[in-house]
Amino acid sequence: MKRAGFQRVTKGNGYGVRPLMDRAEAGSNGSIGEFGWEGGSGPSFLVDPEKKLSLTVMDQRSGKDLAEIHLKIRNTAYGCL
Repeated sequence: MKRAGFQRVTKGNGYGVRPLMDRAEAGSNGSIGEFGWEGGSGPSFLVDPEKKLSLTVMDQRSGKDLAEIHLKIRNTAYGCL
């Protein structure tokens, strides 16, 4: 199963991180070029140079809904800007 906002054609891989390349396809309200990493057991981070935003999530859980939770957290953070 593809994880929402991760491992999609809209995100590339570079130096171990995932850059956002297509907002609509990824279901994200982040900026094009935002990059980050999502760990398999919960932790994740993103950096958005355009908005001068960084976000770190220190979560310790796994499961199929983990990527959806991370996407909701990212979208909420962007919605507050």
